[in-house]
Amino acid sequence: MDQEERARTLAAAAQLLDRRHGTLGPGDDAPATTPEGDIARMFASDSAELGRPTVHRLDLPQTSVDVRAGPVGRSELTREHRYYWLEFPLSLWTQPGRGFNCLEFGVAFNASQDDAQRPVAFDAIPNQAFAARFQAESQFSLGVDAAFKFSAELPALPLPVDAGILGLSAKAGAKVEATTNTKLIFGPFRCALRTPVVKRTATGLPHVLWRLMESSFEEENDPGLRVVLRVPHAVQSLQISAHVTATRYFNLLDGGLQRAVRDLPKAIASFFTGGTPIEASQSWDMSAQL
Repeated sequence: MDQEERARTLAAAAQLLDRRHGTLGPGDDAPATTPEGDIARMFASDSAELGRPTVHRLDLPQTSVDVRAGPVGRSELTREHRYYWLEFPLSLWTQPGRGFNCLEFGVAFNASQDDAQRPVAFDAIPNQAFAARFQAESQFSLGVDAAFKFSAELPALPLPVDAGILGLSAKAGAKVEATTNTKLIFGPFRCALRTPVVKRTATGLPHVLWRLMESSFEEENDPGLRVVLRVPHAVQSLQISAHVTATRYFNLLDGGLQRAVRDLPKAIASFFTGGTPIEASQSWDMSAQL
């Protein structure tokens, strides 16, 4: 359902909910509006829009010593591939106290190419282990290590003053001038995470799907989705397509609205029981950033 159809569905629902109230008192005229109808009109102000992804090239430090990550060294990591940090901004808006409880976000890379030549998600956060470790913390540090994997830990020292908190990680902050004993090659950024339940598809694929649950998303600019993208040296183009769906838990809606929805036509009722979903999708040519 696109946003225009969604607006029409909510307008029809509001009208029907207002009329329904008039049947509760025989002989009484239906009021101009009802609390249930007002909620439907409030949901019509929801908005969701995907922003252009941010892309940063990740380079290993230039040293004479092979930076190793377990059994895999520099030459094995970079012989056939290069790596990029990606983040995906999201403009999500709803009325205060009417936040969404679930975000489903999917992103795909170079969908029209042969699978063997498509970029893949070498690493992606958050996942459930990441959320379980850091959701109780007010802040932690995030970066990418010499294995091109995300590295997160509680900061032992104060973080740079120009790394502000923004969703999961800050957009500001410079790449570390790494040496052989420096863990991070990109970052650190000051971070905060408030999504307690995360489901994410496996890495190593040319797409990633996330489901972020049991939170309240009202004014999101950065839901905290990050990917380390591995791109074959032979690939010189990067096409990114993304889709997001935001929903509410039906059982958290006002009790009066939950009861009133039962009297609506099936198609409209299913829109409410399905969480009043709002969707957005977008594609970008990011080849110039490679």
